[in-house]
Amino acid sequence: MAGGLICDGHGDWFVGFQRKIKAASSSSTMVQCWALSDGLKLALERNLQGVLVEIDSTALARLLDEKELDTHEFSNILNDCRFLIDLKEEFNMCFGKQNRSTNAVVKLPCSSNTY
Repeated sequence: MAGGLICDGHGDWFVGFQRKIKAASSSSTMVQCWALSDGLKLALERNLQGVLVEIDSTALARLLDEKELDTHEFSNILNDCRFLIDLKEEFNMCFGKQNRSTNAVVKLPCSSNTY
């Protein structure tokens, strides 16, 4: 499962989201990529302003900083994330600690994408 939370400026839960991902074809970094992509799309759809994106994956943070990803196995989803981040200047990225609330959302039962 990939998922996350969008909180307001006070840290209160605004909306949560999750997606089923086939276990055989996923790594933790791939799951993080999907969670980032889904969260960015949701923030854009809701026209949220001043978005601070916290990720707790050092591997994903490094990949997003890499210049050339054309041959990387996650290049498509990583390029989608970069495109979404560039669409809106209000998106700010930071490396954060693991979030227990997000982990709880991801563990909820899911039959399809949840928004």
